[in-house]
Amino acid sequence: MIKQESSNKNNVFHTMDTDKIYECLETGKSGLSETEAVKRRQLYGSNKINKDKKRTLVRKIWEQLNNIMVMILSIAAIIALFAGDIKSTIIIVFVIIMNTILGIIQEGKAEKAMEALQRMSSP
Repeated sequence: MIKQESSNKNNVFHTMDTDKIYECLETGKSGLSETEAVKRRQLYGSNKINKDKKRTLVRKIWEQLNNIMVMILSIAAIIALFAGDIKSTIIIVFVIIMNTILGIIQEGKAEKAMEALQRMSSP
């Protein structure tokens, strides 16, 4: 349906002339006809973001802790603990906890912003 140029398979539209974009997308200044819009909606689906299930707090915490940097810090905390350096162990554990808390807060703000944008864009 939509034409793809052999020299430009990624269709980098921001570098293309307007008329060339219309040609690639098989449309024009007035947009798609109603029947063409229905055909494309059937072919490609609706132009909307799928709503995922809400993640639980436990899942969010796990996702924050399940990365390589936290694992390295955890290993460092364990080594410091076995070496008898309680002060370093406490500091490292504190950094891991703060990183987890701040990450969850930031994700929450991003989710709220995304929800607000979805509400604004919904008809």
